[in-house]
Amino acid sequence: MKLEGWISLASLGLSVMYVALILSFYNFLISQSIDPTRIIDPAGLLIQQVSISAAPSIILASVAFAMTRSTGHRQAGLILVGAGAVMAAGMFAAMGMVPRSARSTWPAG
Repeated sequence: MKLEGWISLASLGLSVMYVALILSFYNFLISQSIDPTRIIDPAGLLIQQVSISAAPSIILASVAFAMTRSTGHRQAGLILVGAGAVMAAGMFAAMGMVPRSARSTWPAG
């Protein structure tokens, strides 16, 4: 496997890690209603998760995509499509965890 294939696999792994972290984070926030005495900083934790897994995943996907465009490595391109699908499916699953009443108060964007 060429270098862009390995970079694509790293991007896929970081995408899976980000989705797992976000789903566990949302699950933790939902469980806060049971014991509201815990003090947490959700914004800081979310920034930490994005900087540990999502941002490097996107950067690696961009590098692999740029390398794949010049060489035409088909396997790396398919892995990148899989990484995008994992990220989209994970965000869809996370959206399903948020109560509908909380979603209606979000600002329109």
